[in-house]
Amino acid sequence: MKTTISTLLKFACSAAILSIAFTSCKQKQEQYYVPRPITANESFNEPLAQEGALLITKVASAGNAAEPELFTVKYKNNAVNIQPDSSNAASINGKFAFAQFVNTQKTCILVQLADSSGLVAPFYLIALKDNKLEVISLYRQSTGERDLEFTRGKDRIANAGFLINNDFVVTNVNAKVYFIKRPVPDERIQGSFIASSPDKKTLVFLVGSKLYQLHYPSGDTFIQPLNASVAASTANVYAWVQKNYRWQRNKNGIAFLKSIENGDEIIDMRRPQS
Repeated sequence: MKTTISTLLKFACSAAILSIAFTSCKQKQEQYYVPRPITANESFNEPLAQEGALLITKVASAGNAAEPELFTVKYKNNAVNIQPDSSNAASINGKFAFAQFVNTQKTCILVQLADSSGLVAPFYLIALKDNKLEVISLYRQSTGERDLEFTRGKDRIANAGFLINNDFVVTNVNAKVYFIKRPVPDERIQGSFIASSPDKKTLVFLVGSKLYQLHYPSGDTFIQPLNASVAASTANVYAWVQKNYRWQRNKNGIAFLKSIENGDEIIDMRRPQS
């Protein structure tokens, strides 16, 4: 009888130890990160310290073709979960609607949370800095009346990178983040991104009845007023500008769209890619 009780006690202890170990392992596998704000002129092109430290994995679907493609991110085999609201544990999410490395070192990933609320889900950088993992929020406060209309997620700038919510450019090779210069400091650009220059450094937005042109590395801008009838729709503007404007470089080598009457340099205008 004593042997049986002793055996049962040993079994119970072993089970408890295994349970604690499993719980500890599970907690380790489910680490979460509270994003910090991004600051201007930060670099995220850290050298690679460990091959495969950061990994992007597609989430297996249930076979429903209508289901959106989702991704997870792992750091040293541990799932990376983001807690957007530091005071709300229910906001923790480890599924991403978009995930892509944005530097050749593979130490920085641009992600967008998977969100079914109907709003544009937030974007973050998951980056290694000094051999530590950080999550950085790509968000700037805005009071624009039409923010919901023009907070449209990401636009691809050909193979150069991504425009995020009219507020940031994230380059696709060295993970550099540029703050987009706003026409009104307190408002993200209240307009549609319609084109980029051949060198992908100048972005063109239709803002009301004008073209707001921004050379994002320098912050230089050029504003081109348009006829109200032309500016009535993005499609009309794109076709009209193709016929009447060409990219021309100023004395600083910056390309802006200008009227054909002011020069004859002919370069195609390229639509942004989604």
